[in-house]
Amino acid sequence: MADGDLKKKVLQYVKARDKKQIGSGECFDLADEALRNSGAKTAADFGRVTKDADYIWGTEIKNLTRVQPGDVLQFRDHKATVTTSRSVKLAFPDGSWLEYETFNTRTFKRGHHTAVAASSARDGKITVFEQHVMRGKKIVDKRAGLGIVYMSSKDHEPKESTERIKIDQAWAKELGSIYRKAQDRKRVDQIAKKYNGKSLQATVVTKTSTTVSGTLRAFQPQSR
Repeated sequence: MADGDLKKKVLQYVKARDKKQIGSGECFDLADEALRNSGAKTAADFGRVTKDADYIWGTEIKNLTRVQPGDVLQFRDHKATVTTSRSVKLAFPDGSWLEYETFNTRTFKRGHHTAVAASSARDGKITVFEQHVMRGKKIVDKRAGLGIVYMSSKDHEPKESTERIKIDQAWAKELGSIYRKAQDRKRVDQIAKKYNGKSLQATVVTKTSTTVSGTLRAFQPQSR
């Protein structure tokens, strides 16, 4: 069977089981059963399978940018931290303005984990099918589903946009956690009272950086 056809069968298998539990719900089971049912070799064909082994799933793909849908990914202590900053310049009807910056950090951990690629790698990340992973409310989900994997560290180009910012108590509370000086907080409170409920135009510059650590290996399935 051609490599491309084999990958298609692996991908079709996991897609058909979206939102369903494969095997016992472990991440290993998803790749193992997808390969077995597609006529491909599995980790047991390349070495002893233990609970904490670094599994081999076929021919290793050294260049991760060449990963394709149906390939298998193996993680070890993989951690991606995505930090997004927003520099906001808020304009007021009287010609004055207010500048502030907010930060949001998200962390994605895959300690000892296996997944199947659902897309090609693009812009330093890839979509995967996986199970036994943290989703939503910090609960381990044993059902197969889509996830995003950040494959490499990257500083993205800043993006500038024009937005409408709603001035209300939630806005004031957010800025209150940013400003430390009493005079700055007082100004925020005054603005919140004066323009409460109104949406004002702002220029927003968004910067995103991704830091990735740990090990990520990719394998191309092999026919039996």
